[in-house]
This record gives sequence, C-alpha cells and structure tokens, in this order.
Amino acid sequence: ARAMSYAAMVRGATGLIWFSYDSFVTRNGKVIGISPNPQPDYGIVLDNALTGKTPLVADAAQLEASRVLWDAVAELNREFAAQREMWLSPTADLDYTVEIQGARTSRVPVLTHLKQTHDGVYLVAVNVDENSVSYRVLFPDAPDEITRIAGNGSARLADGRIVGTLDGFGAIVLKLTGL
Repeated sequence: ARAMSYAAMVRGATGLIWFSYDSFVTRNGKVIGISPNPQPDYGIVLDNALTGKTPLVADAAQLEASRVLWDAVAELNREFAAQREMWLSPTADLDYTVEIQGARTSRVPVLTHLKQTHDGVYLVAVNVDENSVSYRVLFPDAPDEITRIAGNGSARLADGRIVGTLDGFGAIVLKLTGL
C-alpha cells in the first residue's frame, strides 16, 4: 500500500481513493476487503438461491491481514494529510540525478519527485521493488541539511550527496535545507 500510494503521488496523483471495505458485498464477490473489525462471515448471501454459491468465509490469517491493511491505510491517510501542502505545491525547478546500487527487480526501482513549498524543497523517493536498494541523489549544489518528514529507510548527507537505503516497497520524504 505504501509503495503503491507514494508511486501514484510521485507520478502526479493529487489524491487517493481507497476501496474494498470488507462486507457481505465483497465476500459475495469472493474478496476479503479491509476493515478494523472484519468478520469471518457476514451471513448475507446475494445470489445463493440462483447459483447455489456461498460467500467467502475468512480464516484467522485473512482476518488479521484485513486489520493490518486497514491500519496501514489509516496511517498513510494521516501521513498524506500532514503532507497536503507539499503534494499540492509546484514541482521544484532543480536539476538532480539519482543513482541506484545493488540488486533490483525492475529497470527503474526508485521513483522520485521534488516539490517546492513556501518553506523549502522536499524530496520524495519510493522503491517500487520488493528488494531493498541503496541510492544516491546528487544536486549541482549540495543541500546543507536533510530532515526526514515521513517514511522508512535511511538517508544522510555524505560528500555533498544524499545517500541511503530504501526498504522493499518503502518510501521516504525528506526536507532539503539550503538548496
């Protein structure tokens, strides 16, 4: 969910819509949705009389996965709400280069975007691979300081570059000072 939502935003989305709330409707469609309190069976069958099919019944692992995904989406909603001004601000007009090191599944595993707000420049990076990757971001003039705003993975300044690691399907938002 983190990689999918950050990748969408980096590529130009200005909002996200989450769907598939767990209910008798999704279960009749053989889907277990997300919910803070999913039930093994909602007891409502839409077409049993016509088809003889019964709705999907969730086991304990599926119920836990539904709750975990609900919590992840709730956390992402809080993150994006806190970042609202950044996402709705213009793209920063700065040149930069991203270098990736290590194993990767896709040709371009890290997607990035620079945003310019009234209080500075922000770098968003998302790893769309399942493997952890090391990255370096180079600017013509190095930032004086970086501050993590959200996300997982690491980031630090080294020799005028931002260097770090992004977990598989991870994302990070950094405020860059001095650019």
